[in-house]
Amino acid sequence: MIVICLLYIILWGCENQSRKPNHPIISESIVAISNVQNSDEEVMHFNVSVKDYGLGPEQEFSIRIRIQDSNISDLIKTETMESADTWQTLSENSEGVFEVFFIDFREIKGTYSIEEVQNLVENEQAIIVELYNSNGVITQSVMTTFEDRRDH
Repeated sequence: MIVICLLYIILWGCENQSRKPNHPIISESIVAISNVQNSDEEVMHFNVSVKDYGLGPEQEFSIRIRIQDSNISDLIKTETMESADTWQTLSENSEGVFEVFFIDFREIKGTYSIEEVQNLVENEQAIIVELYNSNGVITQSVMTTFEDRRDH
């Protein structure tokens, strides 16, 4: 009896994990720092990937990145970045996946510690990505992936 109950719980968990949400999802988000070629300038990159499975109502959405940490916002001289484009989600009966990529980068103005920036991104919820429209925020996610792409 115990084995049957455990199997039921495991199967139920697997079934819930395989379900796709009824709204677009932020499938990947990365913050990176890199050098500008043939220059001493460095930039902070923000890369966001959004997937829509067509399981929810059709709606328009945009992407916004909010910098929660003042140390990072001081480095790039902004607190918010928004996509210039808007996208339409798939209809409920669509098959396949619709994927959107949003990339923004900002020049770093000031001195910083790469370890501190990495810690802020990975551990302190310093940067938030939101999918939103005129009705409000559809979903949001904390950016926790950091990459050091500088030439060493």
